[in-house]
Amino acid sequence: MLSSLVPEPAQRRIRQFVDEVFLPRAVLIRPGAPPDMIDGPPNESGWVPWKPVASPVTDADILALEAAAGAPFPPLFRAWLMYKCLLMTDFGFELFRLPETPSDDPLGDIAGYIGIMDSQPSFRPRRVVPFASDGNDVGPLCFDLNRPLVDGDYPVVLFDHESLHRPEYAGRPFADSFGAMLDMAEASMLSYNQPAGDAG
Repeated sequence: MLSSLVPEPAQRRIRQFVDEVFLPRAVLIRPGAPPDMIDGPPNESGWVPWKPVASPVTDADILALEAAAGAPFPPLFRAWLMYKCLLMTDFGFELFRLPETPSDDPLGDIAGYIGIMDSQPSFRPRRVVPFASDGNDVGPLCFDLNRPLVDGDYPVVLFDHESLHRPEYAGRPFADSFGAMLDMAEASMLSYNQPAGDAG
């Protein structure tokens, strides 16, 4: 649930993106979903329709994750994690995958990304926080804490798994900010004349 932890402009932006852009075009069927997100019987392949539900994520949940990451998240990313429980958050081969937020474990995906910082110790010295994946599975997308922006956002860099061993490697630019990533996804989704509808 959105709270004062997320400034009003970020709240408005995430509502607009989720409700007006993402959900009308999302793939609303997947293999399995939490019981309260199931929206009908499974199809022949066993995929079930899903629906968004209110997020149970609290301010305390977000602050605990940020403590583990070692930095505050951008306001828009906080809003993504707190607004609604969402599935099938892959925005395509040429874009990225954001963390899913299923109602039975809404912060499991993002906690997994943050866990990379300890399982692969090269991340913390570089001052980057993994939070998503690029669409080609090259590596995680990370907030670059070295270049904070005035609105609380960060530039986003892509870290190629195969280059992490190089001490001088600093990733490669992916987007000017998390907000810019949402703009990229929105432009891509709106480029289709009709909502994608169900698939499976």
